[in-house]
Amino acid sequence: MLPEVDNWAVIHTHSRCEKVVADFLSEKNVRYYLPLYKKRRRYGKHIRESMLPLFPGYLFYDFDSISKTLIYRTHKVAGIIEAKDKVQLKRELENISRALDSGEFFEKADFETPGRRVRVVGGPLEGIEGEFVKRKNRTKLVIKIHILGMAVETDIDEAYVKAL
Repeated sequence: MLPEVDNWAVIHTHSRCEKVVADFLSEKNVRYYLPLYKKRRRYGKHIRESMLPLFPGYLFYDFDSISKTLIYRTHKVAGIIEAKDKVQLKRELENISRALDSGEFFEKADFETPGRRVRVVGGPLEGIEGEFVKRKNRTKLVIKIHILGMAVETDIDEAYVKAL
């Protein structure tokens, strides 16, 4: 679930350090958002479920609530990216949060894929804005995070979308 924050920024972490930095922010009472998805892997007869970052190497935090210096002292951070368009980043994070809360299956998408801007008007993804893309016999909803140049996608029925 996405905390209510007006000034989101992005922390670019060292490889596989997203959860460590998230724990640090939590200890400092800093609101953050680390979008995670469930991945199942089979090891012989056993199945293991893991929660993995949707955007590896990145998490989002309340820029106004902690100094950059303190974050860099963790030695787990490669950089901090301030959003030029704070409203856009907040809207995109709300879309990602709603999408993950819906329980639908998402996979990585090509950020450069052109699509038609739409709002979902029905089904479990109702209220989400993204881009509608047709590929072969499938229709997809692509949700982009412009500041990262990354996107995720899921299958969607064309009847559930309305052009913006």
